Parts: sequence; structure tokens; C-alpha cells
Amino acid sequence: MEQGEYQNQGSPEQNKGERINPSGRGSQIKPFIAGAQPIEVVDETTEIPEETGKRKIVPATSSELEAIMGEFDKFMEKAAGWKLLTDYHKSYKIENAGNYAKYWLIQDFIAFLPQYEYVDPDGFNFFGVFLNPLIKKLPERKVELKLKDLNTALPRPLGYLGYDLGWKILDIEGDVGDNLGYENSGRIILNGNAGDYAGIGMKGGLIEISGNVGDSLGHMMEDGEIILNGHAGDYVGNLMSNGIIRINGGHKSVSRRKGGSIYDKNGKIVFGR
Repeated sequence: MEQGEYQNQGSPEQNKGERINPSGRGSQIKPFIAGAQPIEVVDETTEIPEETGKRKIVPATSSELEAIMGEFDKFMEKAAGWKLLTDYHKSYKIENAGNYAKYWLIQDFIAFLPQYEYVDPDGFNFFGVFLNPLIKKLPERKVELKLKDLNTALPRPLGYLGYDLGWKILDIEGDVGDNLGYENSGRIILNGNAGDYAGIGMKGGLIEISGNVGDSLGHMMEDGEIILNGHAGDYVGNLMSNGIIRINGGHKSVSRRKGGSIYDKNGKIVFGR
């Protein structure tokens, strides 16, 4: 089927099974341009050293930004070795996360990311695992992430945004990668597109997406509600046990599920094998 073609009740294909998306798998969306304008380098004449095994060093604009990037270096070095999206992503704990839980610093950190050339950028697939401890420590309940206006594209779409969000409200402007809202129980509003496995393992709350998503929307979903205003790929609701998925666009196929309900744009139940 050509890209962009959807059917309201496609014939389910063979179940993908329990294997979860390996890192580096192509997303349904194109690499995106994210965030606010990049922050200028403090000293443009500063010589950039050779690769360190983590990234090419570019001087940050403040000691606080340099500190959070140092923590991110440690994360990227570890996350680059994660080849399957399993419990490995839970093995990293950012030290002293409260020190970096400042809204302006998080925005500066995201905006500054394209200044860095990482040797192995696969860690960006797990970006939300690093970011979400910082978000959860912010005093604000609603957190806005501006991801769509950077002049420089990131090497990978940012994955795992909204991971284990808790009671927070995450408002995202721009496209994201795979595993949006993993184990989410809060509220995520995405004004953009998402990759595969949006709402994976969702435990409650709400995810509302204005654009399109890739495959396996609501994979292993346990509770909560997903509202998709665009189109979905294959295997919608694969292995979901509870919750509601509403698709206001089209979809390619639904998959075997244990429970829960999937509705099309007319409010009719969509059945699958």
C-alpha cells in the first residue's frame, strides 16, 4: 500500500508478537526540525577538539547548561548500547536531577542539542528517559516543549517523550519519535506526528495527537485513552488489555488484543483478530 493510503477497517496482518521495536528502526515520519533557535556558541573562534568517543565538544553558553550536557553525555554513552526497547532503559538514573529541573534550562538544553555531533546518535531514541526525571521535578504541572522551529535537524527523532509522566501535562509542538507516552498516566498533547508504538504500555490518562502515527498504536495499553486525529499504520491496539483508542483519520489494520475498545471517526467499534 502506498504511503498515505488508509482503510477504515483493514484486514489484520500477522501479529508482530512480543518483540519491541529495535533502536534505529525507520519511523513513519521524516526526521524533524525541532525547538527554538539554537543558542549561539560563546566563542566562535574556539577550536573544536577531535571526537572523544561521546561527542565533539562545543562550549555551552553557561555553566548550568554545560553541567546538564555532561550528564547527557553519560546517558548517551550508556543508551547507545541499548539495542532492544526492554527494561534496559530503566537502568539509568540521572544524578541530582533536581539541580537541572528548571524550565528555562530544559528549553535551552533541547535547543542546544543540534550543536553537538554525537558519534553514536542512537541514544536519541531514548531521549525521554533522560528528560522525564527533570520534567517530573518541575513545580509546574503543565510543561510545554517547543520542538519544531530549530534550523538544524537532530540526527534522530526524540523517542520516549512523556515516559512515565505521572500527574504532569506535557504539551509538545513538533514531531517526535517512537514510544511516545510509554507507561503514561498523565496527559500528553502532541501537535505533530509520532513514530511507532505511541501509547505503549499506557497505564491511564490521555494522549491526544493532532497528526499521524506509525505502527502499533496503543501496543500493550493497560488503561487510559488515546485520541488520534490523523492516520495510523498497522497493528493498532496490538496486545492491549484495556483502555480506549479513537481514530479520527484512517488506519491500515488492527491487531489481536485482550480487551479495550477501538473506535473509528464515526464512533463505531473497530474489530480485529
